[in-house]
Amino acid sequence: MLPYLDVGGAAVPDLISEHFNLAEGEGVVIRTLDLGGPVVAAGLGQKHIVTRIAGKAVGSHDGLREAISGSKPSHAVEVDYIHRGESTTATLTLINAPAHQDLIARRGTPLGASRSNYPS
Repeated sequence: MLPYLDVGGAAVPDLISEHFNLAEGEGVVIRTLDLGGPVVAAGLGQKHIVTRIAGKAVGSHDGLREAISGSKPSHAVEVDYIHRGESTTATLTLINAPAHQDLIARRGTPLGASRSNYPS
């Protein structure tokens, strides 16, 4: 099985990058997430800016996937992120990639739904 981060992300807008002194292409804004997944369990949410995962800088949604590509489900990884202007670190445990992972990346899990509500 493949490791899975239950988020869909987008590049950080220039104005926000400048405000937080982020380099061009640094960071990913969490836009969508799976409410029953490990990112929420670790305390992250929409609009947080992820800057590093497992010690690797990220700057795109694909970068999120690449950062965990060498990990396995059930491995714990550190996530550096910005919340309300404060840099912080959380540890989350990767899970197995579900069949619907691309659906979550595009739309997110509807409020109140869980992964079990999606088709396999």
